[in-house]
This record gives sequence, structure tokens and C-alpha cells, in this order.
Amino acid sequence: MIIVNTGFWVALANKNDNYHEATKKSFSQYNEALITTWCIVTETCYFLQSRRGVQASLTFINAISEGLFQIFEIKSDHIPRIKELMNKYQDVPMDLADASLVLLAEEYQTGRILSLDIKDFSIYKWHNNNYFQNLFSPWNKTIFTEILWFKASHFKGIINQNFPFSQSSSFQGEVILNSKF
Repeated sequence: MIIVNTGFWVALANKNDNYHEATKKSFSQYNEALITTWCIVTETCYFLQSRRGVQASLTFINAISEGLFQIFEIKSDHIPRIKELMNKYQDVPMDLADASLVLLAEEYQTGRILSLDIKDFSIYKWHNNNYFQNLFSPWNKTIFTEILWFKASHFKGIINQNFPFSQSSSFQGEVILNSKF
């Protein structure tokens, strides 16, 4: 089971999106059930309609009716956990849609995700100690290692010689971490 975030759906459905080809490639690599939440469906429909028109949004909705992916239902007993997550990550900040995906990961015991939101999903943890594994192909191989290197070298300003991650990376962390997906 693979969790899917808004940006991935939008890029996959929008041929004019800069990440369209990369999302198509990632999408074709996995023959597993996909799952998302109604919060993500709502965001996706909003962005598709505002960028590509009503027909793009309707095409996405048709994918739901055809059963191309599952939708996790948030129930009232999930609200305390959502509030806890949004409070914990208020400095990121975490919105309801992202909180719904963390909750989904916890319910299904998986952090495998297709997301263009590299910054936030490198910070969020499900069950408080499990990082997400972003399967989006432009950065699924080494991104976690590279983010740790980036944070250590640029935010702390010090890299211990014994630091276990590559310092000779060509990763353009500043660009990706500051991008608005």
C-alpha cells in the first residue's frame, strides 16, 4: 500500500506541471494499491480545477469512482490525534491534509508515500518515530541521507569528520527545501 499526497496527484494529472513526467515514471514503477484521504482529494480537486479547469477535476473524481485508489475515512475518534499532530508540528506547519496522511500511515502501518512535499515529509514522523519513505523517483534513493547532510552542514555549520553521510553530494538541497510544491 502506497500513500499519495496532493502534489503528486496534481502533477500526474496536469501535463503542464514541471513534475508531470517524473510522476508518470514513478506511478508506473509501482503495482500496488494506492491510498489517500478525503482531505487530499479536496486539495487535489481544488488545484486541478484552478489550474486546468473543471474537466481536470472531474477526471480525477472519475478515478475515484473507478476504484483506481482507496480513500481512508477520518472519523471523529481520529480528531484528538490530528490535533496532537498539528500541535506537535505547528512550526513546520502541519495542515489538516498532511495530518490526515500521518494518521493514515499510523492506521495502515506504512510510511511509503508518493509526495512532492519533500521538506515536510522529511520532518513528519508516524507513530512518533518512523520517517516516511518517499517513493517519488527524483529523490527516492538518497534524499533522506542528503537532507540530513544538508541540515547538518548548512544549519549547524559543523560537520564532524565521522558524520556518516556523504559530504560530496551534488544535491541542491536549498532549492528543493525552499521550493513551493
